[in-house]
Amino acid sequence: MKKKKLIIIGAGGHSKSCLEVVDSSKDYKVVGFIDNRKITNSFYKKFKIYKEGDLEKIFKIVKNVHIGIAHMKSPSLRIKLFKRYKTKGFRFPVLTHSKAYVSKYSSIKEGTLIGLNSVINANCKIGYNTIINTKSLIEHDTVIGNHCHIATGVIINGNCSIGNNSFVGSGTIIFNNVSIGNDCVVGSGKIIKKNLKDGAFIR
Repeated sequence: MKKKKLIIIGAGGHSKSCLEVVDSSKDYKVVGFIDNRKITNSFYKKFKIYKEGDLEKIFKIVKNVHIGIAHMKSPSLRIKLFKRYKTKGFRFPVLTHSKAYVSKYSSIKEGTLIGLNSVINANCKIGYNTIINTKSLIEHDTVIGNHCHIATGVIINGNCSIGNNSFVGSGTIIFNNVSIGNDCVVGSGKIIKKNLKDGAFIR
């Protein structure tokens, strides 16, 4: 089956991880990146670099895009880009690494990335434009909102909830039945046993 063309928005560090996920896919291939900066990194030499001013031209040849920009403190740029490109008619497929496991009993909304060696077990629900980064474990019955970033090696145990626009740092462990609110930031290597209210910031 012929792979569908896809362009990654942003040509920074996280975009390389996104590229790896797409390369492992049977459905899509990356044909370029969109970035308004002058890109001098030789990593991108074999790819076409487009500017945001080229969106009408891009839409004529590619309909599928993915946001290759991560977030830590704020997802505002990711949200802005998601809304802008949706308004222009672009599609945001779910991108899942071929070496990730996603239960057939879970649901994932558009624009979300499931990284290498991640596991999403039964009856999980993951929202729009969210990053489940490399080697994260999302256990049964957990709900993760829109525009979140679950960083590398995070463990979220069963029956948890993560609100919209929240960030959970690398290596953090969240115990069973914990609820984390909207717009929260949890630093790396934390152990979370109690609920966090909206806007909580845990260094």
